[in-house]
Amino acid sequence: MSFCVGSRDSIFGHTPARKRWNSLRRTTHQIQEAKQRFSAVAEQAANGQPQLVTKHGKPFVVIVGVKEWEKSREQVRGMMDALRACPSSLHELKMSRSNDFPRRLTL
Repeated sequence: MSFCVGSRDSIFGHTPARKRWNSLRRTTHQIQEAKQRFSAVAEQAANGQPQLVTKHGKPFVVIVGVKEWEKSREQVRGMMDALRACPSSLHELKMSRSNDFPRRLTL
C-alpha cells in the first residue's frame, strides 16, 4: 500500500493567497493619483508588482496583472480529487468503519 506524500498545500494544489500576497512587493497610490497615472500603474501591475489603491487613506482596491489574478482564481481541489491524484487506486485502500456502539454518556 502506498500513501500520498506532500504538504497539505501541495496535495490540494494551491498556495494560500495570504502567503502569496505577503511575499509580493506592492506600491501604494491614492485613488486620484492612480486615475491620473493609470497606464503606468497598470504597466507596473502587469510586470508582477501589485498596486494598492487607497481611498481616504484606507485600502480600496488592488490592481494585479493577469498572471497573478489567474493564480488567485485557481480552484482548490477537494478531498476526493486529492485522493484520486494518489498513485494507488482507491480500491487498494483498506478503509472500514467500526461497528462498535458509541460510548454511553451520563448527563
